[in-house]
Amino acid sequence: MIEIVGMGLTEIFIIISIILVLVDILFASDAPTFLAYILLSFAAAINIDAPLLYKVLFGIIILFGLVILHFVIWAKLIEKIHDKFIAPRKHNGGIHGLINKEGIVKVIEEKYFVSIDDELYPLTNQNFKKNIKVKVKSIENNKPTFININ
Repeated sequence: MIEIVGMGLTEIFIIISIILVLVDILFASDAPTFLAYILLSFAAAINIDAPLLYKVLFGIIILFGLVILHFVIWAKLIEKIHDKFIAPRKHNGGIHGLINKEGIVKVIEEKYFVSIDDELYPLTNQNFKKNIKVKVKSIENNKPTFININ
């Protein structure tokens, strides 16, 4: 087996994978972790005593298992670590992230919309006039409710 710096290929892949996972913890990117998963799968596959086809199949199964664990457990854990220690912030994703944001009432083809961050949201209450500033008060039934701030 190939040895570099007194370590075999498997040990080198494992150490590189650990370094890439640590990079993923510090920088919120999935690319280093997926590269680490590929290296770990390869390291596991080359160490089984089986024909090449079984090694490839085993490596692919390990890779899919690691990717599933990544999305089920690892990504959420990293998000919590980032929020608590590295870059504290609250995650308000989707439509609930609009609460307290301001927008401007627009009329397009006789329909009323509110423009917030260059996105249009339907305005069911047409008591507002065109080009006035409104604010998202709350989210009800997955639709924002607005109040006039002029």
